[in-house]
Amino acid sequence: MEKREKWQERYLKYIIEVVLKLKTFDALSINTEMNHLEVALEIAQEASEITLKEVHVVPLEGGRVSEAIKVKPLLSPIDTNHPARPVMLRIDDTAGRHWEVEEEASVVAKSAPLLQAVGNLAPPQLNKEVAPWAVIPYPSEGWAAYLNLDEDQLWNLFGKLFALEEERFDQERQALVQRYLGHLNRLEGESYHFEGGGSNFKVAINPNSRWRSGLYHLEDGRTFIAHLPLGPLTMLTACHTISGTITASIPFKLLGGVVEGATFNFFEGELTSYTAERGEELLSLAFEIDEGARRVSEISLIDKRLALPPLTTEWGYRGFDQGVSNSFTFGMGEASHIEALGEYSDEEELARATGCNLSAIRVRVPFSLEGLSVSCEGEGVVMRDGEFIF
Repeated sequence: MEKREKWQERYLKYIIEVVLKLKTFDALSINTEMNHLEVALEIAQEASEITLKEVHVVPLEGGRVSEAIKVKPLLSPIDTNHPARPVMLRIDDTAGRHWEVEEEASVVAKSAPLLQAVGNLAPPQLNKEVAPWAVIPYPSEGWAAYLNLDEDQLWNLFGKLFALEEERFDQERQALVQRYLGHLNRLEGESYHFEGGGSNFKVAINPNSRWRSGLYHLEDGRTFIAHLPLGPLTMLTACHTISGTITASIPFKLLGGVVEGATFNFFEGELTSYTAERGEELLSLAFEIDEGARRVSEISLIDKRLALPPLTTEWGYRGFDQGVSNSFTFGMGEASHIEALGEYSDEEELARATGCNLSAIRVRVPFSLEGLSVSCEGEGVVMRDGEFIF
């Protein structure tokens, strides 16, 4: 318990200093379900001492917004002379969350709320980042039980993952991720070849986009981490270019069920065939949602030295599952990769100009971590045996 309390204290500090990078005169607003209200209030008090502004904690009860709780600094007077800069934080409810859905997959496929609940709903595409924001998980007994762990074990994993014992937390990991990202974005070739672990395919990057990490940059240079953990680097594809075979390396969730032993074949952007040892009917349901559901829109790579440990089940949390293995995404790829995103006023215009896939669904499929080789046209090998060689 003593160790857990240490991790809890350090994790809150990590959220304030590393994820949000709070500064004086920031106006933080925290949304949280009642299960994590105490945590939110603790973050709010610490934050107010830094920002010198009131922090608003907005409790949610079953998705309904309650009256905001205002938290004031205790050690200093509230600043009234400087304009406040909005910063937003949401604490995901890992304590009261229903980790499994009871509805049939055919019902889930037709319901946006259920697609969101199972992690397959495509996000809005024209959200331009104008203020720091983050959505964070907080270890709980319910989440630990879903992972077949006890709560102390889950906190110990958080301690290692975010280097909570280190004075500067996981700054070395962040520096590595940004170094890899810089090298990828300096590559001039557009076509990439992936081979290893039963996969062998080629695909081109969307020419209007850049590789991205989880570290976001605002126009004024301020940075923040929207989703934890840092590690995966993502590429928006030119959807019509993929050809070859991809084999799923581990089981993955889809429409509330599980797909296992899946293989996909492509030719010039078209999904020509697919098989699965388990859950093939889930794939069929997903691919019937719309035309874009059969298109590969995004590739995610993670250096195996930075990958999260695989568990007996999935982590059940978007960024964590993406950090276990390389992956590709059927359906909508995130338009945040587009360099001139702010120039577009509606999604149809965005799709016409950039080739972004406007599918209503996202299906993340893990593929080989060990043994993967990646080369870029005209540039040579950039990843060997799952490790970047920059």
